[in-house]
Amino acid sequence: MTQLPQVVPYDAAPPSADSLWDAEEAAAWAPAEELNVPEWSEKHRELTKRQSSRPGRWMNANQPGLVGLMLLATHREVRELWIKKSAQFGASEGVRNVIARCAHLDPKPVMLVLPDEQSGRKIVRKRVIPLFEDTEVLRALLTGNTKDKKLTSVLLTNGFELSLAWAGSPSAMASDPYALVILDEVDKYSAAGLQVDPVYEARVRLRTYKEQGSLLIALSTPSTPLGPIAVGYDDCQVKLAYYCHCPHCGTPQRAAFDRLKWEKFADLPDAKSRAARVKARAAAWVECSNPQCATMHPAGEGKILERHRRAMLIGGFWATEDLGWRIYTDGSEEGEKPEGGKVGMHIHALIDLSVSLADIAAEYIECDGRPEQLKGFFNLWLGEDFKDPVAILTTSIFRSKCLPDPDTGSVPFPQQILPPWVSRILVTVDTQKDHFWFVVRAYGYAMRSQRIHHGRAGSFEELEDLFERREWRYQHDCFPPLRAYKLGIDSGGGVDSLNRDASRTEQVYQWCNRNPLYRLALKGASKALEPPGVRMRDRTYAPIDNRKAPFPIRLYLIDGANFRDQLSHQFTAEVQVPDAETGELLSVPQWSLNDSNDDEHYNRHLSNMLKTRVKSGKAFVDRWIPKTAGARHDLHDCETYQMAMAIGMGLCVALPTPRSIIRQQQHLQAAITTPPPRSGMGGGFRAPDGRAFLAPRR
Repeated sequence: MTQLPQVVPYDAAPPSADSLWDAEEAAAWAPAEELNVPEWSEKHRELTKRQSSRPGRWMNANQPGLVGLMLLATHREVRELWIKKSAQFGASEGVRNVIARCAHLDPKPVMLVLPDEQSGRKIVRKRVIPLFEDTEVLRALLTGNTKDKKLTSVLLTNGFELSLAWAGSPSAMASDPYALVILDEVDKYSAAGLQVDPVYEARVRLRTYKEQGSLLIALSTPSTPLGPIAVGYDDCQVKLAYYCHCPHCGTPQRAAFDRLKWEKFADLPDAKSRAARVKARAAAWVECSNPQCATMHPAGEGKILERHRRAMLIGGFWATEDLGWRIYTDGSEEGEKPEGGKVGMHIHALIDLSVSLADIAAEYIECDGRPEQLKGFFNLWLGEDFKDPVAILTTSIFRSKCLPDPDTGSVPFPQQILPPWVSRILVTVDTQKDHFWFVVRAYGYAMRSQRIHHGRAGSFEELEDLFERREWRYQHDCFPPLRAYKLGIDSGGGVDSLNRDASRTEQVYQWCNRNPLYRLALKGASKALEPPGVRMRDRTYAPIDNRKAPFPIRLYLIDGANFRDQLSHQFTAEVQVPDAETGELLSVPQWSLNDSNDDEHYNRHLSNMLKTRVKSGKAFVDRWIPKTAGARHDLHDCETYQMAMAIGMGLCVALPTPRSIIRQQQHLQAAITTPPPRSGMGGGFRAPDGRAFLAPRR
């Protein structure tokens, strides 16, 4: 009897995939996983003993700073990724995660370039081959053919191909086109006797896949300012740094070596002993960038300690300097990416959870200022190229000007009091997003100057009080109080933190326009200017908000490098002045501070700039730059603006001579019985000989 086909009811459930295909067939037809590199790494990556000294499942929380690196490696708008890094951070391991994820989910040709054949083969044998053999999803894709897994290439069944090359081999570099080229430890390539530039060759190999989104990754511990990683990083249109929120006040701030502090232990005789004690007692912490944070915790509870670091770094983010584009550790983005496909990242020990704050501080203390030791510290710990300084400043230079002289016992001049030889006061301001730094400096004959006051202002109203209404009293009241003559303010500062649509630059210009004769808007020139180094320009400023009408401004462009040079010279310069009683000529410092020894801000800001020789085109030029990335130098900028106004604008180059001031004092002594009236903007008094003396603004 013929068996009739079985009738399936119309409302029966469809057969499951499991009933139609076996496990191998189901896996072959399954859609690819939608995982970014950090997600893929936590799901599939297992570090074995032959890959790592700390074996186990990959966890992004162990090194949160690597998450941004792995995310940018698959970002659709990134074409080149330059990673300037400290040693032993794990960046190379993060890049191997990029290779592994590509091999599994996005098979395409990849080239890994290593410094030389000997070290390259060692890395392939100990790191790259185990990556494929010890990762389950990649092991399943190995062909089983020994020729497909060797020290120069790895082939998988899904079509993925990894080619391994050495920087010293022209034949290895000049090979097939690739979608991804990785240049590992690129600063070591120069020792390989290269006939071609590996970076140029890498870009050539990526041309075929340009439309599909090719990518060049270059990473290295830096060496010198002329090394490939320093040059490539500096050439990036977009630069990212790692930011964290203060655990006490919540202020987002760049993780920077400049904010690392430690106990000095001055009772110990040598640097090695001090370093050992800092390490043993974990006596290092990070200072919050918000000055108000310390005032909220006066007993020291506001210090950012080692126990805070893990949570801070996990909750941190990579961002541009203006915080306009952020990449968080959970893979999310905020803001708009700036234009440009070349992105630079700076990785250093402060965001490395494998070392402690005390470890970093102790390493720096042991350098004891020796250049050969500092070079290693800058390269290996801070991930920065070491600048061979032409001129270098230290906090001790400025501290010594604020403390009693150990030889003579003379005490520095008191702050906020005017010396008798002063005849003019200038105020300079550096603009930040939500505050200002300022310096008040008084001048006399022969460009002799004295710092009167410095600090931080929170608003334009505070600046007005400081400049328009503050009267500065002379020592012993030998003259009537004096007001500041002119104020110069930096026109930068980015976007107001309280109103993201309002430009800080616009606010500065509007504020200056309300009193343009005395409030001067300053801006650094993009190139060197002819003497005297200041150019006045009348311009029309177009506000960011198109609903606002453009308005005229008067802008003073200044040659910052020139005036930093002049400032540096004044630190040690002396000038001859006559003694008020004997008339004998005395040598005195041309540039002075006062008894406010501010190591935390003023001394540090001024010592954070150094002059170094760098290559510009085919020539070498001297350039002022911050000592370390993120180092604050706002008060150094204020003092530079002082030089621009006093010398460049000629505001203090022809002030009264010391002898005329002595005569002025003598006339005042004669008029002591009739004290001069305090006066307003144009007031003053008249001496017995009939000469008039103006009071507030000279």
